Amino acid sequence: PDVVGGFVQAPGMSKVCNLLERRLCFSSDWVIQQGEQGECMVIVNRGKAELVYCSVTVGMLWPGKTFGSPQMLGVERIYHASLWPKTTCHLLLMSKKALNSLATGTAERRWILSLRDRARATLEVETRLFQKKVREQKHMACSGMFQSAMAGEAADSNRFLGSVFYAWKMYCARYSATF
Repeated sequence: PDVVGGFVQAPGMSKVCNLLERRLCFSSDWVIQQGEQGECMVIVNRGKAELVYCSVTVGMLWPGKTFGSPQMLGVERIYHASLWPKTTCHLLLMSKKALNSLATGTAERRWILSLRDRARATLEVETRLFQKKVREQKHMACSGMFQSAMAGEAADSNRFLGSVFYAWKMYCARYSATF
């Protein structure tokens, strides 16, 4: 292994890094939209991005987290969620073609097959979890939990503002009489 900056670098790491596409995304840009076809895995290098499933935010990606391994590994061609930057993000993209260029020997191919199995299992679990979150969101909206919570917040705000205005009124009444 090579030593770079005091760190031991795995063989082939520089080759992997050279294959990554770099992309700068702003909070106004969709990175990936649910339902679109693709074959790239996204790695968040800097910034934060929301995972959105059926218009419901179901998760957050921060530096080091990935999305899209089933597409990169050929398990699924359609993205099962959308990726929306919350902040300006620096992303690294690994395509299926780039990954395959790394797998030249039998050992690498076995490694990719095991990754594919893990990606398939992760996709199934994520999809079930995302569907559950959407059902919960719809249930909360139908049961009025959002409205009552918002009404409670509004009542608290009104009480606070009322007490501030009352204190101001008392202050003005007290000191206007002395002038």
